Amino acid sequence: MVFNETAAAYGLFQVVFAEMHEYLAAATYHLRRRNEQSLQYEKVHRQGFEKTLKQFRKQLCQLSDSGGVAEGIEALKKACDSMACLAQWRNERVHARVLRTEEGLELYAPLRDNPGKAQRLEMSKGFFEERIREAIKVTVTFQAAHLISQIRMKEEIDRLWASLPADPE
Repeated sequence: MVFNETAAAYGLFQVVFAEMHEYLAAATYHLRRRNEQSLQYEKVHRQGFEKTLKQFRKQLCQLSDSGGVAEGIEALKKACDSMACLAQWRNERVHARVLRTEEGLELYAPLRDNPGKAQRLEMSKGFFEERIREAIKVTVTFQAAHLISQIRMKEEIDRLWASLPADPE
């Protein structure tokens, strides 16, 4: 295997995606804690990205009725849409079929409407850089949204992360 700029960009995307997930988990935790006082951060953090995103969207819908935060909620709803697209894009590559060719590694994913056939997935430095920028934009939206910025997110994420028990491995 060759470590090149494309591989490095893919790895960086994974790191940026993980940061985006941290902000989503912390925001979901805080919104859910309003009604679930005994909720533990670990439960939200470990449940997986798709479930956390679904819960966060649900919390946003409940806030829509409270007035005064409509602009921030709309920005966060758009960020959720971007997150869903990024997660789908990432999952296609994480769960792809890998074939080694003379040019290097190629990734293939089944076609949604015809699982018996596969499509080659884009794998280029520029393509990954676009997704990195999208994930950073989403994270910045979470940092800047009036609703979420009332919570000191960075410090809170560090505190919540420290509260997680060590993995048994």
